[in-house]
Amino acid sequence: MAASNLLENRARDALAKALTADPALASAFRDAVYHRAGCSAPAGSGIWEVHREYRVRSDGRLDLLLKHQKDALIVETKIWDKEKLHQYVTYPRFLKEQGLTVLCVGLLAKKGARTGRQLILEEFFDRAADARIIWGSLLSDLESRLENNAALLVLRRELQSIEPALIMLPSQSRDPNPLPPSSDFINFEREPKKFVKFCLEFIDALDIGFFAEPSQGGNSPVGIAFGKKQWADWFGDGFTNRIKLVFESPRPSKPAIRPHFRFTIILWNKTSSGNKFDRDRVTAAAQHFRDMGCEIFRNVAFDHHHGERCDKTLEMSMRGLFYLNAFDDPNFMLPLVDAISLGWQRALLRLSAEATRLVSAMDELTAI
Repeated sequence: MAASNLLENRARDALAKALTADPALASAFRDAVYHRAGCSAPAGSGIWEVHREYRVRSDGRLDLLLKHQKDALIVETKIWDKEKLHQYVTYPRFLKEQGLTVLCVGLLAKKGARTGRQLILEEFFDRAADARIIWGSLLSDLESRLENNAALLVLRRELQSIEPALIMLPSQSRDPNPLPPSSDFINFEREPKKFVKFCLEFIDALDIGFFAEPSQGGNSPVGIAFGKKQWADWFGDGFTNRIKLVFESPRPSKPAIRPHFRFTIILWNKTSSGNKFDRDRVTAAAQHFRDMGCEIFRNVAFDHHHGERCDKTLEMSMRGLFYLNAFDDPNFMLPLVDAISLGWQRALLRLSAEATRLVSAMDELTAI
Protein backbone atom coordinates (compact mmCIF):
# COMPACT_ATOMS: atom_id res chain seq x y z
CA MET A 1 0.00 0.00 0.00
CA ALA A 2 1.29 3.48 -0.90
CA ALA A 3 2.53 5.64 1.97
CA SER A 4 -0.09 8.30 1.16
CA ASN A 5 -2.88 5.71 1.55
CA LEU A 6 -1.49 4.60 4.91
CA LEU A 7 -1.60 8.20 6.15
CA GLU A 8 -5.16 8.63 4.89
CA ASN A 9 -6.26 5.39 6.54
CA ARG A 10 -4.80 6.52 9.87
CA ALA A 11 -6.53 9.91 9.60
CA ARG A 12 -9.82 8.26 8.64
CA ASP A 13 -9.56 5.82 11.54
CA ALA A 14 -8.81 8.63 14.00
CA LEU A 15 -11.86 10.55 12.80
CA ALA A 16 -14.09 7.46 12.93
CA LYS A 17 -12.93 6.66 16.47
CA ALA A 18 -13.64 10.21 17.65
CA LEU A 19 -17.11 10.29 16.08
CA THR A 20 -17.97 6.92 17.60
CA ALA A 21 -16.68 7.90 21.07
CA ASP A 22 -18.56 11.18 21.49
CA PRO A 23 -22.14 11.71 20.25
CA ALA A 24 -21.82 15.49 20.76
CA LEU A 25 -18.80 15.59 18.45
CA ALA A 26 -20.57 13.38 15.92
CA SER A 27 -23.58 15.73 15.92
CA ALA A 28 -21.39 18.83 15.54
CA PHE A 29 -19.47 17.11 12.73
CA ARG A 30 -22.66 16.38 10.79
CA ASP A 31 -23.97 19.91 11.34
CA ALA A 32 -20.69 21.41 10.13
CA VAL A 33 -20.43 19.20 7.05
CA TYR A 34 -24.03 19.66 5.96
CA HIS A 35 -23.66 23.42 6.50
CA ARG A 36 -20.60 23.44 4.21
CA ALA A 37 -22.73 21.68 1.60
CA GLY A 38 -25.34 24.42 1.85
CA CYS A 39 -28.05 22.44 3.59
CA SER A 40 -29.24 21.44 7.05
CA ALA A 41 -28.37 18.15 8.69
CA PRO A 42 -31.26 15.67 8.80
CA ALA A 43 -33.58 16.23 11.74
CA GLY A 44 -34.41 13.54 14.26
CA SER A 45 -32.72 11.72 17.07
CA GLY A 46 -30.79 8.50 17.08
CA ILE A 47 -27.23 7.29 16.86
CA TRP A 48 -25.63 7.33 13.41
CA GLU A 49 -23.72 4.23 12.44
CA VAL A 50 -20.06 4.83 11.52
CA HIS A 51 -18.60 2.49 8.87
CA ARG A 52 -15.02 2.42 7.61
CA GLU A 53 -14.18 1.05 4.15
CA TYR A 54 -17.84 0.50 3.33
CA ARG A 55 -18.22 -1.76 0.31
CA VAL A 56 -20.19 -0.22 -2.55
CA ARG A 57 -19.21 -2.52 -5.43
CA SER A 58 -17.32 -5.75 -5.85
CA ASP A 59 -14.09 -3.73 -6.06
CA GLY A 60 -15.06 -0.42 -4.44
CA ARG A 61 -14.96 0.79 -0.85
CA LEU A 62 -15.75 4.30 0.31
CA ASP A 63 -13.59 5.68 3.10
CA LEU A 64 -16.17 6.62 5.73
CA LEU A 65 -19.94 6.28 5.86
CA LEU A 66 -22.20 7.80 8.50
CA LYS A 67 -25.69 6.33 8.27
CA HIS A 68 -28.98 6.67 10.13
CA GLN A 69 -32.20 5.16 8.79
CA LYS A 70 -32.54 6.59 5.21
CA ASP A 71 -29.82 9.25 5.51
CA ALA A 72 -26.20 8.66 4.53
CA LEU A 73 -23.12 10.87 4.67
CA ILE A 74 -20.12 9.78 2.59
CA VAL A 75 -16.73 11.19 3.60
CA GLU A 76 -13.79 10.59 1.26
CA THR A 77 -10.63 11.31 3.25
CA LYS A 78 -7.61 12.60 1.35
CA ILE A 79 -4.19 13.83 2.41
CA TRP A 80 -1.72 13.52 -0.45
CA ASP A 81 -3.53 10.98 -2.60
CA LYS A 82 -5.37 12.48 -5.59
CA GLU A 83 -9.11 13.00 -5.58
CA LYS A 84 -10.98 10.70 -7.95
CA LEU A 85 -14.03 11.89 -9.83
CA HIS A 86 -15.66 8.47 -9.94
CA GLN A 87 -15.74 8.30 -6.13
CA TYR A 88 -17.82 11.47 -5.90
CA VAL A 89 -20.18 10.23 -8.61
CA THR A 90 -20.52 6.45 -8.44
CA TYR A 91 -20.49 5.97 -4.65
CA PRO A 92 -23.50 8.26 -4.01
CA ARG A 93 -25.31 6.74 -6.98
CA PHE A 94 -24.86 3.23 -5.52
CA LEU A 95 -26.36 4.28 -2.17
CA LYS A 96 -29.18 6.25 -3.80
CA GLU A 97 -30.11 3.08 -5.68
CA GLN A 98 -30.53 1.47 -2.24
CA GLY A 99 -33.15 4.11 -1.39
CA LEU A 100 -30.91 6.37 0.73
CA THR A 101 -30.70 10.16 0.76
CA VAL A 102 -26.99 10.84 0.27
CA LEU A 103 -24.53 13.66 0.87
CA CYS A 104 -20.97 13.13 -0.39
CA VAL A 105 -18.00 15.27 0.69
CA GLY A 106 -14.24 15.21 0.42
CA LEU A 107 -11.90 15.95 3.34
CA LEU A 108 -8.67 17.31 1.89
CA ALA A 109 -5.27 18.50 3.09
CA LYS A 110 -5.43 21.09 0.33
CA LYS A 111 -7.16 21.72 -2.97
CA GLY A 112 -5.37 21.33 -6.26
CA ALA A 113 -3.62 24.14 -8.09
CA ARG A 114 -6.01 26.01 -10.36
CA THR A 115 -3.75 25.86 -13.39
CA GLY A 116 -3.79 23.85 -16.61
CA ARG A 117 -5.73 20.61 -16.71
CA GLN A 118 -5.93 20.54 -12.91
CA LEU A 119 -8.13 23.63 -13.10
CA ILE A 120 -10.64 21.71 -15.22
CA LEU A 121 -10.58 18.86 -12.72
CA GLU A 122 -11.12 21.32 -9.86
CA GLU A 123 -14.24 22.64 -11.61
CA PHE A 124 -15.57 19.11 -12.02
CA PHE A 125 -14.67 18.17 -8.43
CA ASP A 126 -16.59 21.20 -7.17
CA ARG A 127 -19.66 20.13 -9.16
CA ALA A 128 -19.42 16.40 -8.39
CA ALA A 129 -18.92 16.62 -4.61
CA ASP A 130 -21.52 18.21 -2.36
CA ALA A 131 -18.65 19.89 -0.52
CA ARG A 132 -14.84 19.77 -0.48
CA ILE A 133 -13.54 20.68 2.95
CA ILE A 134 -10.00 21.27 4.22
CA TRP A 135 -9.18 19.25 7.35
CA GLY A 136 -7.84 22.26 9.26
CA SER A 137 -10.86 24.37 8.38
CA LEU A 138 -13.19 21.64 9.62
CA LEU A 139 -11.30 21.34 12.91
CA SER A 140 -11.58 25.11 13.40
CA ASP A 141 -15.31 24.93 12.72
CA LEU A 142 -15.78 22.10 15.21
CA GLU A 143 -13.79 23.95 17.87
CA SER A 144 -16.08 26.95 17.47
CA ARG A 145 -19.08 24.67 18.05
CA LEU A 146 -17.62 22.60 20.92
CA GLU A 147 -15.50 24.37 23.50
CA ASN A 148 -12.91 22.19 25.27
CA ASN A 149 -14.35 18.94 23.94
CA ALA A 150 -12.09 16.10 25.08
CA ALA A 151 -12.66 13.87 22.04
CA LEU A 152 -11.97 16.79 19.69
CA LEU A 153 -8.73 17.64 21.51
CA VAL A 154 -7.59 14.03 21.15
CA LEU A 155 -8.52 14.05 17.46
CA ARG A 156 -6.50 17.22 16.85
CA ARG A 157 -3.42 15.71 18.53
CA GLU A 158 -3.74 12.48 16.57
CA LEU A 159 -4.14 14.27 13.25
CA GLN A 160 -1.14 16.48 14.00
CA SER A 161 0.98 13.40 14.70
CA ILE A 162 -0.17 11.78 11.44
CA GLU A 163 0.45 14.83 9.24
CA PRO A 164 0.97 18.38 10.60
CA ALA A 165 -0.70 19.87 7.49
CA LEU A 166 -4.04 18.44 8.66
CA ILE A 167 -4.44 21.01 11.44
CA MET A 168 -3.41 24.01 9.34
CA LEU A 169 -5.96 26.52 8.13
CA PRO A 170 -6.00 26.97 4.35
CA SER A 171 -4.67 30.16 2.84
CA GLN A 172 -7.41 32.35 1.45
CA SER A 173 -7.52 32.12 -2.33
CA ARG A 174 -9.56 34.20 -4.70
CA ASP A 175 -11.19 32.97 -7.87
CA PRO A 176 -9.46 34.95 -10.64
CA ASN A 177 -12.64 34.80 -12.75
CA PRO A 178 -15.71 34.64 -10.47
CA LEU A 179 -18.21 35.63 -13.19
CA PRO A 180 -20.25 32.92 -14.99
CA PRO A 181 -18.55 31.85 -18.23
CA SER A 182 -19.87 33.22 -21.51
CA SER A 183 -21.27 30.96 -24.23
CA ASP A 184 -18.48 31.35 -26.77
CA PHE A 185 -15.15 29.75 -27.61
CA ILE A 186 -12.98 32.80 -26.84
CA ASN A 187 -10.03 31.56 -24.73
CA PHE A 188 -11.77 28.17 -24.53
CA GLU A 189 -8.49 26.32 -23.92
CA ARG A 190 -7.59 28.59 -21.00
CA GLU A 191 -10.98 28.89 -19.29
CA PRO A 192 -11.96 25.56 -17.71
CA LYS A 193 -15.31 26.95 -16.57
CA LYS A 194 -16.28 27.25 -20.23
CA PHE A 195 -15.30 23.63 -20.86
CA VAL A 196 -17.40 22.43 -17.91
CA LYS A 197 -20.33 24.60 -19.03
CA PHE A 198 -20.05 23.22 -22.57
CA CYS A 199 -20.01 19.60 -21.33
CA LEU A 200 -23.09 20.08 -19.19
CA GLU A 201 -24.99 21.81 -22.00
CA PHE A 202 -23.94 19.00 -24.34
CA ILE A 203 -25.58 16.44 -22.05
CA ASP A 204 -28.71 18.61 -21.87
CA ALA A 205 -28.77 18.81 -25.69
CA LEU A 206 -28.90 14.99 -25.92
CA ASP A 207 -32.04 15.00 -23.76
CA ILE A 208 -32.69 11.26 -23.88
CA GLY A 209 -32.32 10.21 -20.26
CA PHE A 210 -28.63 9.36 -20.03
CA PHE A 211 -26.55 8.75 -17.00
CA ALA A 212 -23.63 11.17 -17.28
CA GLU A 213 -20.55 12.02 -15.25
CA PRO A 214 -17.22 13.81 -15.63
CA SER A 215 -14.50 11.36 -16.56
CA GLN A 216 -10.72 11.40 -16.36
CA GLY A 217 -8.13 8.67 -15.99
CA GLY A 218 -4.35 8.67 -15.97
CA ASN A 219 -2.95 11.08 -18.53
CA SER A 220 -6.07 11.10 -20.69
CA PRO A 221 -7.90 14.38 -21.28
CA VAL A 222 -10.83 15.29 -19.08
CA GLY A 223 -14.25 14.76 -20.63
CA ILE A 224 -17.89 13.91 -20.02
CA ALA A 225 -18.94 10.26 -20.16
CA PHE A 226 -22.51 9.09 -20.63
CA GLY A 227 -24.44 5.88 -21.13
CA LYS A 228 -27.45 3.68 -20.40
CA LYS A 229 -28.12 0.87 -17.98
CA GLN A 230 -28.94 -1.36 -20.95
CA TRP A 231 -25.30 -1.17 -22.03
CA ALA A 232 -23.99 -2.18 -18.60
CA ASP A 233 -26.44 -5.08 -18.46
CA TRP A 234 -25.36 -6.38 -21.86
CA PHE A 235 -21.66 -6.28 -21.02
CA GLY A 236 -22.47 -7.74 -17.59
CA ASP A 237 -20.07 -5.51 -15.68
CA GLY A 238 -22.24 -2.73 -14.22
CA PHE A 239 -20.34 -0.08 -16.21
CA THR A 240 -22.83 2.36 -17.72
CA ASN A 241 -21.04 5.41 -19.11
CA ARG A 242 -19.21 3.96 -22.10
CA ILE A 243 -19.20 6.89 -24.54
CA LYS A 244 -17.01 9.86 -23.75
CA LEU A 245 -16.70 13.32 -25.29
CA VAL A 246 -13.25 14.80 -24.76
CA PHE A 247 -11.53 18.01 -25.77
CA GLU A 248 -7.99 17.28 -26.91
CA SER A 249 -5.44 20.07 -26.61
CA PRO A 250 -1.62 20.18 -26.56
CA ARG A 251 -0.04 18.52 -23.54
CA PRO A 252 3.50 17.21 -22.78
CA SER A 253 2.78 13.78 -24.28
CA LYS A 254 1.19 15.31 -27.41
CA PRO A 255 2.62 18.83 -27.82
CA ALA A 256 1.77 19.18 -31.53
CA ILE A 257 -1.88 18.18 -31.33
CA ARG A 258 -4.49 20.54 -32.80
CA PRO A 259 -7.29 21.38 -30.33
CA HIS A 260 -10.39 19.39 -31.18
CA PHE A 261 -13.42 17.54 -29.79
CA ARG A 262 -13.67 13.78 -30.32
CA PHE A 263 -15.52 10.72 -29.03
CA THR A 264 -14.18 7.55 -27.44
CA ILE A 265 -16.22 4.38 -26.94
CA ILE A 266 -15.00 2.56 -23.84
CA LEU A 267 -15.45 -1.13 -24.59
CA TRP A 268 -13.87 -2.30 -21.35
CA ASN A 269 -12.02 -0.69 -18.45
CA LYS A 270 -10.48 -2.65 -15.61
CA THR A 271 -11.42 -0.09 -12.96
CA SER A 272 -14.91 0.81 -14.17
CA SER A 273 -15.84 -2.77 -15.10
CA GLY A 274 -14.80 -4.10 -11.72
CA ASN A 275 -12.72 -6.94 -13.19
CA LYS A 276 -15.84 -8.46 -14.78
CA PHE A 277 -14.85 -9.50 -18.28
CA ASP A 278 -17.05 -11.29 -20.80
CA ARG A 279 -14.55 -12.03 -23.55
CA ASP A 280 -17.14 -12.99 -26.16
CA ARG A 281 -19.15 -9.81 -25.70
CA VAL A 282 -16.12 -7.51 -25.52
CA THR A 283 -14.79 -9.14 -28.70
CA ALA A 284 -18.17 -8.72 -30.40
CA ALA A 285 -18.27 -5.06 -29.36
CA ALA A 286 -14.79 -4.44 -30.75
CA GLN A 287 -15.78 -5.99 -34.08
CA HIS A 288 -19.04 -4.04 -34.15
CA PHE A 289 -17.28 -0.67 -33.87
CA ARG A 290 -14.40 -1.74 -36.11
CA ASP A 291 -17.00 -2.46 -38.81
CA MET A 292 -18.25 1.10 -38.34
CA GLY A 293 -14.80 2.45 -39.17
CA CYS A 294 -13.56 3.07 -35.63
CA GLU A 295 -9.99 2.34 -34.61
CA ILE A 296 -9.64 -0.17 -31.75
CA PHE A 297 -6.89 0.45 -29.21
CA ARG A 298 -5.85 -1.29 -26.02
CA ASN A 299 -3.07 -0.71 -23.54
CA VAL A 300 0.31 -2.30 -24.07
CA ALA A 301 0.17 -5.38 -21.82
CA PHE A 302 0.63 -4.43 -18.16
CA ASP A 303 1.30 -0.78 -19.10
CA HIS A 304 -1.31 1.86 -18.25
CA HIS A 305 0.41 4.68 -20.09
CA HIS A 306 0.97 3.34 -23.61
CA GLY A 307 -1.55 2.06 -26.11
CA GLU A 308 -1.41 0.00 -29.27
CA ARG A 309 -3.74 -0.68 -32.14
CA CYS A 310 -5.77 -3.82 -31.50
CA ASP A 311 -5.36 -6.15 -34.50
CA LYS A 312 -8.29 -8.24 -35.70
CA THR A 313 -6.41 -11.39 -34.79
CA LEU A 314 -5.52 -10.20 -31.29
CA GLU A 315 -7.32 -12.43 -28.83
CA MET A 316 -9.29 -10.54 -26.21
CA SER A 317 -7.48 -11.92 -23.19
CA MET A 318 -7.75 -10.25 -19.80
CA ARG A 319 -4.06 -10.89 -19.16
CA GLY A 320 -2.33 -7.52 -18.92
CA LEU A 321 -5.42 -5.71 -20.22
CA PHE A 322 -6.38 -2.47 -18.50
CA TYR A 323 -8.59 -0.88 -21.15
CA LEU A 324 -10.01 -1.42 -24.62
CA ASN A 325 -11.33 1.60 -26.54
CA ALA A 326 -12.84 2.38 -29.92
CA PHE A 327 -11.80 5.77 -31.28
CA ASP A 328 -14.30 7.44 -33.60
CA ASP A 329 -11.66 9.85 -34.99
CA PRO A 330 -11.63 8.33 -38.52
CA ASN A 331 -15.34 9.12 -38.79
CA PHE A 332 -15.64 12.35 -36.85
CA MET A 333 -13.78 15.04 -35.00
CA LEU A 334 -14.59 18.70 -34.53
CA PRO A 335 -11.54 20.99 -34.59
CA LEU A 336 -11.80 24.00 -32.31
CA VAL A 337 -11.43 26.33 -35.30
CA ASP A 338 -14.55 24.74 -36.83
CA ALA A 339 -16.42 25.00 -33.53
CA ILE A 340 -15.59 28.70 -33.44
CA SER A 341 -16.98 29.09 -36.97
CA LEU A 342 -20.15 27.21 -36.06
CA GLY A 343 -20.72 29.08 -32.82
CA TRP A 344 -21.66 27.69 -29.41
CA GLN A 345 -25.18 26.39 -30.11
CA ARG A 346 -24.49 24.94 -33.55
CA ALA A 347 -21.34 23.22 -32.24
CA LEU A 348 -23.44 21.64 -29.48
CA LEU A 349 -25.94 20.43 -32.05
CA ARG A 350 -23.19 19.02 -34.26
CA LEU A 351 -21.67 17.07 -31.38
CA SER A 352 -25.03 15.86 -30.08
CA ALA A 353 -25.90 14.58 -33.57
CA GLU A 354 -22.68 12.55 -33.69
CA ALA A 355 -23.27 11.31 -30.14
CA THR A 356 -26.76 10.18 -31.16
CA ARG A 357 -25.22 8.13 -34.01
CA LEU A 358 -22.85 6.40 -31.57
CA VAL A 359 -25.63 5.84 -29.05
CA SER A 360 -27.72 4.17 -31.77
CA ALA A 361 -24.76 1.94 -32.61
CA MET A 362 -24.35 0.94 -28.96
CA ASP A 363 -28.11 0.38 -28.64
CA GLU A 364 -28.04 -1.87 -31.69
CA LEU A 365 -25.15 -3.89 -30.25
CA THR A 366 -26.66 -4.28 -26.78
CA ALA A 367 -30.16 -5.14 -28.01
CA ILE A 368 -28.89 -8.54 -29.18
